[in-house]
Amino acid sequence: MKWKAKILEVGKQAIDPRENIIIMFGNNATDELMNVSVIQEFDKDNSLDNFIFEKGDQVKINDHLYKALGAGRLVADDMKEMGHVTLVFIDQVPEQLMKNAIYLQKSDEETIPNFKVNDEIEYIHGEELN
Repeated sequence: MKWKAKILEVGKQAIDPRENIIIMFGNNATDELMNVSVIQEFDKDNSLDNFIFEKGDQVKINDHLYKALGAGRLVADDMKEMGHVTLVFIDQVPEQLMKNAIYLQKSDEETIPNFKVNDEIEYIHGEELN
């Protein structure tokens, strides 16, 4: 299954090249959250009511596939309720997972993706990895 979202806004403090963390929220985020988040709006054809995301699933950003090395236990609930997830780009999963985070595989040499208004993100569950 796939859930597609479009970037509506990139907060002024949402992206720090020294950090490997991006906070995503739906378009109902408060002004304070919008300042530090990337705001996404999901395709109306794909209901978030059945959103599932687990270790081994994928996130596609700007035509680049990232494999999930781990997913916190609140990812699905937060996504359904607020369109919220924290994307952590990392080469190794920590022992203690953040409850609302998806840990995406990235080597130290890779940079985090560039997020721009109108870019698309796909959350892909249960499909064969490429």
